Amino acid sequence: MNSAVSAGIKPWAACFVGLLLAGTHHHSAAQAPSLAQLTPSVTVTQPVQAPASGRLTDLFFTAGERVQRGQILAKLLRSDGSPAYLLAPSPGRIGAAQQHLGDWLAVHATLAVIETKVTR
Repeated sequence: MNSAVSAGIKPWAACFVGLLLAGTHHHSAAQAPSLAQLTPSVTVTQPVQAPASGRLTDLFFTAGERVQRGQILAKLLRSDGSPAYLLAPSPGRIGAAQQHLGDWLAVHATLAVIETKVTR
C-alpha cells in the first residue's frame, strides 16, 4: 500500500504537495533582481538658461559635477552693470559649459545642461 494512503493522506493531496515541493526554488541574494533592476528609470535633461542678457563673468561648476536645485552656477553682468545669476533648475549632473567666460549671452541662452535620472 502507498505510504501516503497508509498515513491517511488522500492520494490527490499527496500528488499536489509533491508538485508544490518540486516547483519550489530557492534563490540566493545574488540571483534575486534588485529594486533598481525592477524599477525603470529615464534620464531627463534640463537646460541652464540665462535669466537676462549679459556678459558671462564667472562659472561656479565643473562638468560632471552633481548640483542641487537652486545652486548658483554662473554670474552675468548686464549692460547696466548689475549682476544676474544662473541657477540650477533641477538636481543632477551638469555637463560642460557651452559658453566661455567673456561671452555675451542673450536672455534664455543655454549655458549647460543638467541630466537627472528619474525612476518611474
